[in-house]
Amino acid sequence: MREDTSEVVWDLWEVTDREGADQFRLRLYGESYAVDIYNAAGAATGSEVTTFENLEKLFDGAWHKLALRARRHRITLYVDCQQVGTAPVTHDGAIRTDGDSVLARRIKDDVTPLVDVQQLQLYTDHNQAVDETCCEVPGVVSLDCR
Repeated sequence: MREDTSEVVWDLWEVTDREGADQFRLRLYGESYAVDIYNAAGAATGSEVTTFENLEKLFDGAWHKLALRARRHRITLYVDCQQVGTAPVTHDGAIRTDGDSVLARRIKDDVTPLVDVQQLQLYTDHNQAVDETCCEVPGVVSLDCR
Protein backbone atom coordinates (compact mmCIF):
# COMPACT_ATOMS: atom_id res chain seq x y z
CA MET A 1 0.00 0.00 0.00
CA ARG A 2 1.31 3.40 -0.89
CA GLU A 3 0.83 6.86 0.59
CA ASP A 4 -2.46 7.16 2.53
CA THR A 5 -3.94 3.84 1.34
CA SER A 6 -2.95 2.11 4.57
CA GLU A 7 -5.34 4.47 6.41
CA VAL A 8 -8.53 3.93 4.37
CA VAL A 9 -11.09 1.17 3.81
CA TRP A 10 -10.78 -0.61 0.48
CA ASP A 11 -11.50 -3.92 -1.20
CA LEU A 12 -8.51 -5.85 -2.47
CA TRP A 13 -10.81 -8.21 -4.37
CA GLU A 14 -14.55 -8.26 -4.89
CA VAL A 15 -16.74 -10.68 -6.85
CA THR A 16 -20.36 -9.95 -7.78
CA ASP A 17 -23.03 -11.93 -9.59
CA ARG A 18 -24.73 -10.76 -12.78
CA GLU A 19 -27.33 -8.80 -10.75
CA GLY A 20 -24.51 -6.94 -8.95
CA ALA A 21 -24.98 -8.70 -5.60
CA ASP A 22 -21.78 -9.22 -3.62
CA GLN A 23 -20.60 -12.84 -3.61
CA PHE A 24 -17.12 -12.56 -2.11
CA ARG A 25 -15.03 -9.68 -0.82
CA LEU A 26 -11.64 -9.25 0.83
CA ARG A 27 -11.74 -5.82 2.52
CA LEU A 28 -8.90 -4.02 4.30
CA TYR A 29 -9.56 -1.55 7.13
CA GLY A 30 -6.49 0.64 7.49
CA GLU A 31 -7.79 2.69 10.40
CA SER A 32 -8.37 -0.42 12.53
CA TYR A 33 -5.72 -2.79 11.07
CA ALA A 34 -8.27 -5.43 10.16
CA VAL A 35 -9.27 -7.61 7.21
CA ASP A 36 -12.82 -8.77 6.47
CA ILE A 37 -13.75 -11.74 4.33
CA TYR A 38 -17.33 -11.53 3.04
CA ASN A 39 -18.82 -14.77 1.73
CA ALA A 40 -22.23 -15.29 0.18
CA ALA A 41 -21.71 -18.95 -0.76
CA GLY A 42 -24.90 -20.83 -0.13
CA ALA A 43 -26.74 -17.48 -0.20
CA ALA A 44 -30.08 -19.11 0.54
CA THR A 45 -29.06 -18.89 4.20
CA GLY A 46 -27.60 -15.38 4.02
CA SER A 47 -24.04 -14.14 3.98
CA GLU A 48 -21.16 -14.31 6.43
CA VAL A 49 -18.37 -11.91 7.39
CA THR A 50 -15.17 -13.13 9.03
CA THR A 51 -12.92 -10.47 10.56
CA PHE A 52 -9.22 -10.77 11.34
CA GLU A 53 -7.90 -8.01 13.63
CA ASN A 54 -4.59 -6.73 15.02
CA LEU A 55 -2.83 -6.85 11.64
CA GLU A 56 -0.70 -3.71 12.06
CA LYS A 57 2.17 -5.31 10.13
CA LEU A 58 0.05 -5.55 6.98
CA PHE A 59 -0.50 -1.78 6.99
CA ASP A 60 3.10 -0.62 7.52
CA GLY A 61 3.69 0.46 3.90
CA ALA A 62 6.13 -2.37 3.10
CA TRP A 63 5.61 -5.24 0.63
CA HIS A 64 3.57 -8.13 2.03
CA LYS A 65 2.17 -11.39 0.79
CA LEU A 66 -1.42 -12.04 1.80
CA ALA A 67 -2.81 -15.57 1.48
CA LEU A 68 -6.21 -16.96 2.30
CA ARG A 69 -6.89 -20.65 2.85
CA ALA A 70 -10.55 -21.60 2.62
CA ARG A 71 -11.63 -25.04 3.68
CA ARG A 72 -15.13 -26.39 4.13
CA HIS A 73 -15.69 -25.06 7.69
CA ARG A 74 -12.60 -22.94 8.36
CA ILE A 75 -10.85 -19.95 6.87
CA THR A 76 -7.22 -19.06 7.64
CA LEU A 77 -5.36 -15.85 6.84
CA TYR A 78 -1.58 -15.64 6.32
CA VAL A 79 0.63 -12.55 6.14
CA ASP A 80 4.13 -13.14 4.81
CA CYS A 81 3.63 -16.92 5.08
CA GLN A 82 2.80 -16.72 8.79
CA GLN A 83 -0.65 -17.70 10.01
CA VAL A 84 -2.25 -14.63 11.61
CA GLY A 85 -5.74 -15.96 12.23
CA THR A 86 -8.22 -18.71 11.68
CA ALA A 87 -11.98 -18.73 12.07
CA PRO A 88 -14.88 -21.11 11.61
CA VAL A 89 -17.27 -20.52 8.72
CA THR A 90 -20.75 -21.87 8.37
CA HIS A 91 -21.30 -21.08 4.70
CA ASP A 92 -19.89 -23.38 2.10
CA GLY A 93 -20.56 -23.92 -1.53
CA ALA A 94 -19.79 -22.06 -4.71
CA ILE A 95 -19.98 -18.33 -5.10
CA ARG A 96 -21.62 -17.02 -8.25
CA THR A 97 -19.01 -15.65 -10.63
CA ASP A 98 -21.27 -14.69 -13.51
CA GLY A 99 -20.85 -10.97 -12.80
CA ASP A 100 -17.75 -8.87 -12.24
CA SER A 101 -14.48 -9.20 -10.38
CA VAL A 102 -12.90 -5.98 -9.18
CA LEU A 103 -9.35 -5.59 -7.97
CA ALA A 104 -8.49 -2.72 -5.60
CA ARG A 105 -11.41 -0.35 -5.04
CA ARG A 106 -11.71 2.27 -2.31
CA ILE A 107 -15.05 2.06 -0.49
CA LYS A 108 -15.90 5.72 0.02
CA ASP A 109 -15.74 6.73 -3.65
CA ASP A 110 -15.12 3.61 -5.82
CA VAL A 111 -11.70 4.95 -6.86
CA THR A 112 -8.69 2.67 -7.25
CA PRO A 113 -6.48 3.18 -4.18
CA LEU A 114 -2.73 3.68 -4.43
CA VAL A 115 -1.57 0.07 -4.24
CA ASP A 116 0.84 -2.09 -6.16
CA VAL A 117 -0.47 -5.62 -6.64
CA GLN A 118 2.43 -7.73 -7.80
CA GLN A 119 0.57 -10.99 -8.19
CA LEU A 120 -2.88 -12.50 -7.67
CA GLN A 121 -3.24 -16.27 -7.82
CA LEU A 122 -6.28 -18.45 -7.22
CA TYR A 123 -5.86 -22.13 -6.53
CA THR A 124 -8.37 -24.96 -6.32
CA ASP A 125 -6.05 -26.76 -3.88
CA HIS A 126 -6.68 -25.28 -0.42
CA ASN A 127 -3.23 -26.44 0.74
CA GLN A 128 -1.44 -24.18 -1.75
CA ALA A 129 -1.62 -21.18 0.62
CA VAL A 130 0.57 -22.98 3.16
CA ASP A 131 2.86 -24.49 0.52
CA GLU A 132 3.83 -21.06 -0.89
CA THR A 133 7.10 -19.44 0.15
CA CYS A 134 7.72 -15.75 0.80
CA CYS A 135 11.27 -15.54 -0.51
CA GLU A 136 10.28 -12.69 -2.85
CA VAL A 137 9.05 -10.47 0.01
CA PRO A 138 11.80 -8.11 1.24
CA GLY A 139 12.66 -8.62 4.89
CA VAL A 140 11.12 -12.08 5.22
CA VAL A 141 13.61 -14.57 6.55
CA SER A 142 12.82 -18.24 6.03
CA LEU A 143 14.72 -21.51 5.75
CA ASP A 144 12.84 -22.09 2.46
CA CYS A 145 14.73 -19.17 0.88
CA ARG A 146 18.21 -20.69 0.86
